[in-house]
Formats: sequence, structure tokens, C-alpha cells
Amino acid sequence: MIVEARRYTVYPGKLPAYLQMFVDNRVVLDELNKNLCGFWFNESGPLNTVHHLWHYKDRVARATRRTQLAVDPDMQKFIAKVSPFLQSQESTIYRGDIASSSVQQKGGVFSRFFIEYQYGVSELVKKKFSSEIAAVLKNKSSLVCALSSSNFDSANDVQKGLFIARHSDLAEQMHCMQGISEDICEMFGSGIVKNSDYSLMLPAPFSKFQ
Repeated sequence: MIVEARRYTVYPGKLPAYLQMFVDNRVVLDELNKNLCGFWFNESGPLNTVHHLWHYKDRVARATRRTQLAVDPDMQKFIAKVSPFLQSQESTIYRGDIASSSVQQKGGVFSRFFIEYQYGVSELVKKKFSSEIAAVLKNKSSLVCALSSSNFDSANDVQKGLFIARHSDLAEQMHCMQGISEDICEMFGSGIVKNSDYSLMLPAPFSKFQ
């Protein structure tokens, strides 16, 4: 199983209209939801930012599905309408899956942690580091996913990690972050991580998590 994380930057002031495009195009949304398993926007961190998670069996299945959508007339019209809202976009393919129990829980707020490892760190250390972050988040909240990305899809060349956790509300999120910030900061200060990013996200009104 692979998970594609897509990150979009929407032009300032255009986020409500961008989200409404999906609400108004239910046929397109239903088609996207066959693979779209998460849809959030940032409440803090880089603003006007939208995050999608897409799940596929493998890269071949992803390519096949994207080819199908590209020739769909309704999808073509939708893309033509929504594209002007987008300032930038990026995609990263991760290994892993979405916790099925997390999708059953509706609403809440979400913490997104992204890490990029330093070059030369051993795979054993990166695996241990990733497991420790996932364990801390799982202990303090509901872990949605703990994903890893590598060059050429190699399990022995992990370059990035993506972790998403769900909290029932902002009060729980603040309490959780107070509890884990010291643990996370200690891990980030260990020289293992080259770059890191944190965002507080809210699920879109039509998201499977809402």
C-alpha cells in the first residue's frame, strides 16, 4: 500500500471558494473519494495550505487511476475551474496506510508532523526514531498515520516521515502538545533530523474525517 500526500497552496482569500468547489461538485467528489482518504486545511503553520492523502495499492494502480480521471469529462471541467485557485502544489509518495479506526472517529483537530532525515543517518536509527515519534503520538492522541518516503521506493533508504494525529478538540490538542513537546523536541535535537514542519489542521466539511 502506498499513500500519496499532496500539498496545495491556495491564493490568499480564496480558500473558502476552493473548498466550496468540492461541495458544489458532488459527482466529482464521490469519484475522488474512491482514493481520497483525507482532506484538511491548515489552522496554523503555513496558512492557505490544503493537504490531501490518497491511498493506492501501488504506483501502477495510482498511474492507472490518474489516467482514468484525466479523461473523465466531469473531472476535466472541475480541474479547469479549480486550478486558478492554486498557487503551488507538491506530491510525495509514502509507504504505509491510514489507521482504519481513525477514519471511524469524526470531527476533531489534527496535528501534522513532517520530518526530513539528515544524510548518512543509519536506517536502524531512523526506524527507531520514527517508531518513537509514532509511539508518543499514539499514547497522547489518536494516530491517523505514520508514513515513510524513500528514494526509488527502497525500504532501506528512508528520507522523510509524515505523522498525523487526531485530537477531539483544541483543548485536548493543547494538552497533548504540552505533554509531548519535550519528547519531540528532544528527538528533533538529536542531530537525526535535517528539517521538520508542524501544522495544526482542520478537516474539510466534506472530509471522511468530518
